[in-house]
Amino acid sequence: MTYRYYNIRREINNDNSEKGLNGFRSFKELKSLYKPFHWIVFVGVIITFIGLFITLVILKNKLWSSIPLVVLIILINIWEYKCEKSYNQKARKNELDTIDEKYKQYLNNTYIIFKNNGINTRKELAALKNECNFIFDKRENKFKILSNKIFELFIGIPIGALISSLVDKNDVLLPTKIILVLMSGISIYVIITTAKYISYYTEGHRKDQRLLDAVMEMEYYFSIMEDNKIEKEVKKMIISHNDAIVLESIVRKVHLCDRAGMGGYIDADNFETNPFDAALIALSPIWKTLPKETVEDFLYRWDCSLRKEDDANISQFIQELKELVNY
Repeated sequence: MTYRYYNIRREINNDNSEKGLNGFRSFKELKSLYKPFHWIVFVGVIITFIGLFITLVILKNKLWSSIPLVVLIILINIWEYKCEKSYNQKARKNELDTIDEKYKQYLNNTYIIFKNNGINTRKELAALKNECNFIFDKRENKFKILSNKIFELFIGIPIGALISSLVDKNDVLLPTKIILVLMSGISIYVIITTAKYISYYTEGHRKDQRLLDAVMEMEYYFSIMEDNKIEKEVKKMIISHNDAIVLESIVRKVHLCDRAGMGGYIDADNFETNPFDAALIALSPIWKTLPKETVEDFLYRWDCSLRKEDDANISQFIQELKELVNY
């Protein structure tokens, strides 16, 4: 284990933002979320469990247990099918919004931890993931060979010998001896398995698992960021050169500059593929003198339209930009 791995694992484990994603609903939250339908089914399931217990333990005719069992299956299927649809939608929306905020906080905290420890790219993240998987494999293999040998020598072979002795009706004492060996093997196997799970906690298995979960989340995050970057590059809107020249003239009028001003950004060639840049550059020196709501509405609408749509109305965009500049 490298020091960097140990340090990242410790910081991830000390971060508490993930707990908000794994908590249970309080009774108050259930009360606001559930409708009468949920409580009826929930009480029905409890009563059915009691009925199933009574029919299995008290009644002599066990066939009666089939009735509460069938009812239980029906109730569980009703719950699975109708549960989500029957929530109090307002409370459910608030719950999902809260979870989304907690998830964003978790992602942000995780990203900061990784960044502070030099994990800034998918390549570096993959190296951290490989180290994490190596530790899991090393810990698993430590007990795997021993467990397999114990199972083979003290459980597998004795079972085969026991079956053979019973079929051939050999010495009566032989099955007893085999059973003793088999019980010893099972005991040893249980001890080894118990030691394995104890070592998981003493060697920080839970911390490693939390780190691996965080790495997987960051892989998705990095992937989404890269996909969004590619999408933006692919979906750059190309307008006609004439429309780009009009945008250039508007921006030059505001900044009182020649073509290719501001390091070459005030140029029709640039506005052909980045028409929204014209609005940002034109409004940057004057936006404080304009009505705040008007500017924000204009920028929001046309940012969405020009960056995400292939058929945005460029003429309308130019006209609205002229009106704002000449306000």
